[in-house]
Amino acid sequence: MLSNQAETDPFPKVVVSELDHGKLRIPHDDPLVVEMKIANLRVRRILIDIGSSTDIISANCLSMLNFNEGYLVLVHYPIIGFGGGVIHPMGTVTLPIRVGDKEAYRTLFVKFLVVRDLKAYNVILG
Repeated sequence: MLSNQAETDPFPKVVVSELDHGKLRIPHDDPLVVEMKIANLRVRRILIDIGSSTDIISANCLSMLNFNEGYLVLVHYPIIGFGGGVIHPMGTVTLPIRVGDKEAYRTLFVKFLVVRDLKAYNVILG
């Protein structure tokens, strides 16, 4: 499945140093939750999950981005959720995201699966 993908990773490297941890107790297993711009609007509660095999956006978040659901590309396969439950995506959509700060950022186009059942986060980036 990965034979047609580029060898280099398009996402910038994320580096967390000793100065960033503040009052965190180490070791820890807290999730990495960030905010970034998606389709030119700031989106919060984005979970970075390196164990996820796909990038997911909630239907509610997509509606806040004023995206017309008529432009979704339909999919006909389910995905397995966190608790092992089966989730049927509404479709896929490709959106621009801005990764980085104002001085050093990169705009990437990410293909998201759109789901209704995503409650805790707006987006999950795999």
